[in-house]
Amino acid sequence: MAARAFVATELYGAAAPADPAGRVYHGDNLAVLDALAGKRSGGIDFIYIDPPFCTGNHYHVLRIAADEGGRQKLDRPGAYTDRFAGGLDGYIDFLAPRIARMRDLLAPSGSLVVHVDWRAASCVRLLLDRIFGPDRLMNEIIWFKGFRGTRIRRAFQHSHDTLWWYTKGGDYYWSQSCEAYRDRSMSRYNKVDEEGRRYALIKRRRHDGTIYYGKTYPQGKWRNDVLADIPTMAATAPERTGYPTQKPRKLLDVLIASLCPPGGLVADFFCGSGTTLVAAAAGGRRFIGADQSPVALNFTRKRLACSSPEVSFAVMRPRRAAPRAGAPGAVVRTPAGTLRRTGPAGETLDFWAAGPAAHGVFRPAWRAAASGKKTLPAESPPLAETGAIMVLLAGPDGREIWSLV
Repeated sequence: MAARAFVATELYGAAAPADPAGRVYHGDNLAVLDALAGKRSGGIDFIYIDPPFCTGNHYHVLRIAADEGGRQKLDRPGAYTDRFAGGLDGYIDFLAPRIARMRDLLAPSGSLVVHVDWRAASCVRLLLDRIFGPDRLMNEIIWFKGFRGTRIRRAFQHSHDTLWWYTKGGDYYWSQSCEAYRDRSMSRYNKVDEEGRRYALIKRRRHDGTIYYGKTYPQGKWRNDVLADIPTMAATAPERTGYPTQKPRKLLDVLIASLCPPGGLVADFFCGSGTTLVAAAAGGRRFIGADQSPVALNFTRKRLACSSPEVSFAVMRPRRAAPRAGAPGAVVRTPAGTLRRTGPAGETLDFWAAGPAAHGVFRPAWRAAASGKKTLPAESPPLAETGAIMVLLAGPDGREIWSLV
């Protein structure tokens, strides 16, 4: 796919500046990386990727939906396939050109973190050594997830993932990250200074060997390369979206705060449900995301719109992937100024947004998302708009229906 095939088909957010805070690309990330090569080369501060792990599995979204009679049913739209021709060799062949282009897109002070598991960690390390150079490996970060899932009966339980952190150069950005003290009462910090701050007198040794006691204020324990305070999400965790292999937001919060300067640019070219982009937006960073799954695009857009409605972002698509227009009458405007859906009650939709119609720009004045037991409302509150209104209805399978009311 040529770089020129990507165009902005909507600008989605509460505001719509010429250069939005974020861009989400729908398409093969190799084509997206090629499209970014000219305008973003050397401009991305931090790239995190959580690519397929070469598991050989097909992954689905797990979602409870309602049928036309209002009865619950299990809906399983496909998310992505983690199978590669040639097995592990094919997987490395898939990653190699993508990671090489990501290196080119990094700023001189930029970092790349690649999140993998035991299946391919050693092979990915060798690939990264070849592209970045072995001297650019800063950490092998272990994310200790705790154990959840099916027990392994003839091996030690798999309870960690590996994150390889490489930098483009020696003068890379770094901000020290801390975690909570194990002694949450901080009993050793039992003294108070004239400003009311707690501190401890800690025994120290000078270069000449003499001992003295120095003031130490609590700032948290410096993180090491084993992240053991970020458990994997429980099946019932409120953060869960239903998208498979979703990572916890806290993991990305830690990485972004440590490796991307405030106001910097974060990218995730396997963005899945959008956790990296949501964390970047919440942390005051700009962001770029990409995924070829329309299901992933729907999850990402929904989460960004609902968690950071003040942050604008553009959705970029290939020209041939235009959204489907809705049938006339699918949404009607009532005399009270509300919008009402007229489709069947059991229709599988999980996101609804509406705003003033404008050429090439979509600024929702109202949005609603279904989550857990919360269903999508059939009617919006009154909208102040008197002109034409653009309406988006989206489903967990990535289906989009656009209507002009």
